[in-house]
Amino acid sequence: MGSIAPTKPSILFVTANLPTPEDEAAIWIGKIEAYLSDPLCALRARGAAVHLRTFQDPGLTAEAIASTYTHVLFLAADKYIHHMRAFTTLLAATLPAAQRLNPTLRIHNPPALAAWNANKTYLAELQDSTTARSTTFHVPRTSFLDPRTTSAAALAAHLAADPHVAASPSTPVVLKPSIAASGHSTHLIRAPLALVAADVAALEAMRAAAQPGAMVLVQEYLPRVAARDGDGGSGGEWSMVVVAGRLTHAVRKRPRAGEFRINSAFEGVWEPMGAEGDERVPECGKRVAGEVWEWLVGKERALKAERGEEGVLGREELLYARVDGVVGEDGEFVLMEVELIEPWLWLLDREGHPGREGLRVFVDALVGEEGGGLK
Repeated sequence: MGSIAPTKPSILFVTANLPTPEDEAAIWIGKIEAYLSDPLCALRARGAAVHLRTFQDPGLTAEAIASTYTHVLFLAADKYIHHMRAFTTLLAATLPAAQRLNPTLRIHNPPALAAWNANKTYLAELQDSTTARSTTFHVPRTSFLDPRTTSAAALAAHLAADPHVAASPSTPVVLKPSIAASGHSTHLIRAPLALVAADVAALEAMRAAAQPGAMVLVQEYLPRVAARDGDGGSGGEWSMVVVAGRLTHAVRKRPRAGEFRINSAFEGVWEPMGAEGDERVPECGKRVAGEVWEWLVGKERALKAERGEEGVLGREELLYARVDGVVGEDGEFVLMEVELIEPWLWLLDREGHPGREGLRVFVDALVGEEGGGLK
């Protein structure tokens, strides 16, 4: 029986919008096209057919994916958290079935790893791994509470029982859903031992909107995120961008005055930098980005083995990762998050922009180096 695999590069970027009404779907696809314009154009310039299609399209079956596309990527799946049931079906059923039909189909990042990364409860595993093995980073103190049983009184009791809160009651605590993105629904409890009405309201909003499987995440606040120690300092939150196993560039992000979130929606200030040759990029961040990548490669293999994905066990599909963290007062890197689904990676085709090298590595990894064949 002949293969159903396409013979030329045909790359699908799945989106998260509803397929109807069609005019609204077209508007959404147009926005995503503009948002990812540089990587999409770069891939097309290298001869790849590039498609954007919602994973909620009923016609996007395993058979259709297997016979039409050589690669599937999640970078365009903005707001997938609002459609978790459909996204979970895509990751757990549709894409694995497509890969069984077409074992040459590449999915970036691998569905099992994307599913793991969709819920920030993964931080508990990373937190445990830092004590189980020799690493040079740690994860902020993080706990997870069941939204079904976490009333304001239960949250207050949890905070009161935390010895770190007791030792430093004026240090804020971050509260957010474990399934969330872009800083939305994130709340800063400024006085953990004296909850105010705004804290209670934020908790109740999280409980009411909780996705299946989501937890209430309680995490220590890291003041270094907002540190303004000049261009030569290491303050701010750092995003280390790793593409195809290589740290290509980094971005320092700081919140605007009066804000604690660094996301673009909250007008955070971003400074892209080259990974090589820019002395501002902290060496501890570079080192940790490499450690995290190697850890993720091992995690990918373990997850594929658990899911019985024998056809892809020998082929790593991890393509990109954004490793977010801060440089602590002790000079070590504190790992805050690892983004593997639809992070903004600053893959921009602009003269002199640090992300241009990341874009080149990204395109080469998908369609081969200039003049090369399909990968």
